[in-house]
Amino acid sequence: MDTDIHKDERARPFTYVEKSAFVKYRRFLSEQNIAVGDIEGSLKGLAKFHLFDPDGNRFNIRTF
Repeated sequence: MDTDIHKDERARPFTYVEKSAFVKYRRFLSEQNIAVGDIEGSLKGLAKFHLFDPDGNRFNIRTF
């Protein structure tokens, strides 16, 4: 049996956060010393940012 664990770098799980909480949530994560990416897109439309979990997996946060 192969014991190597390979991450599928193409897998990018995401969740949606309500627009009214989106920027506050990113700020909260940053204040908790969680490295978060810049907000991309437009807060008038689709916007997103990402973070990484302790294992190095990327997780996307979106709003629309």
